[in-house]
Amino acid sequence: RVLRESPATSDSGRLIYAHALAVGREPSSSELQILSRLLTQQRERLVSEELDAATIAGVPSNMYRQLTGQDVQSLVPWILVCRALLNLDETITKQ
Repeated sequence: RVLRESPATSDSGRLIYAHALAVGREPSSSELQILSRLLTQQRERLVSEELDAATIAGVPSNMYRQLTGQDVQSLVPWILVCRALLNLDETITKQ
């Protein structure tokens, strides 16, 4: 959803959008830095094959583009960042 609906095309713009969707406000500068580092780390873990994209995506890599229109290598880091956002206490207890 973040990649499809965000008006931004930059990572930081998309991170701001994702954070706002999850908790109802834009992230502070320190929160944005943390999210940016997390996104970078997940990309690095995927490239180093520490992470298995098909396992995280839930379908074989060759089917992912067919199902979503996106490349699995591009989406998996965003899946992991969004999972982290959805597991924040602030998201769970949003009022």
